Parts: sequence; structure tokens; C-alpha cells
Amino acid sequence: MFGLALGMGFSVVLIGIPSLIVVVLVSRRVATFEQILANELLGLDLRHRTIQSPIEGEQFRQTFERYLGAGSTWKEHVLLYLKVWFGLFSFATLVVGVTVPTRSWAYFSRNH
Repeated sequence: MFGLALGMGFSVVLIGIPSLIVVVLVSRRVATFEQILANELLGLDLRHRTIQSPIEGEQFRQTFERYLGAGSTWKEHVLLYLKVWFGLFSFATLVVGVTVPTRSWAYFSRNH
């Protein structure tokens, strides 16, 4: 999420291009890990994406172009993006859900 935005911004000064490549490659690994977690923890049988790994004898550029052209790459980015926001929302809800009752209890027990 932030890696894509940062890479696009820095691509003007050529620092962003390698960072974009790293973001795409790392996000594929993280999405694979998430898929394995879902399969194991939830007892699901999620399909593996069509592009698993580089083909033997294939150059890095060709592999990267296949990754960029695959719809699964962009679905993984959307999944990871949504998971970040879901995690932040869940954490904020947990903090507020614990803090407000605790503070209210402390306030009312002290004043009564």
C-alpha cells in the first residue's frame, strides 16, 4: 500500500523503480503466506494462483513482466491493502472498547 505510493513518488528520481520491484515481489510472498495461513487455520482449500514461480531459464525481466501482467498479482495487492485497513480498524475498536469502559468505571467508582 504505502510501498506502491512511495515507489511511484520516487520513480522520478529513479530510486522508486527498484523499490516498486521489491514491493511487487515481497507482496507476492506475503500473499502466499496469507493463503497458507487461511488454508491451515480455517481448513480451506484455496486455489493457488496461476503463476507460482519463475520458469527455469527465464530471465528476471520476463518473470517480472509475467507477475505484472497476472491478475492474481493485483488481487493480492488489494487483499493486502484491505487487510491493513481492517487491522487498523480492529485495533482502534479494541482500544476504544477497552479504554472507554475502564475509564468510565474508574471515574464512577471514584466519585460515588
